[in-house]
Amino acid sequence: ARGFALFESDKDFCFNDVFKRADNAMYENKRKNINDMMLRMVVKNGGNNVRINIPLALVKVGIDAGLNMAQVTGGNDSLKNIDLGKILELVEQGVIGNLMEVEAEDGSTVQIFVE
Repeated sequence: ARGFALFESDKDFCFNDVFKRADNAMYENKRKNINDMMLRMVVKNGGNNVRINIPLALVKVGIDAGLNMAQVTGGNDSLKNIDLGKILELVEQGVIGNLMEVEAEDGSTVQIFVE
């Protein structure tokens, strides 16, 4: 990835100001497009494992259409209160990887991540 910035006399007081803008531009260019990412959810409950893989582009369409998590998961109680809109907001801010991992008293686990 590359970042490029020119000295702007009304914004920059030193070389470091230009360098920071170039560095930020590099990370913006390097960031993966949200439409190319996947939302992955794994629920483990005893011997039952549920894996859900949804392209984030489809999540965006679903949110725009008013879809909620219970409709996506078929009513799976472990996932029904997940806010897809909040997950999408985090990803748009650059948060990716493991977003949440919860283990209940009964040993069941829920993991949500984006990659």
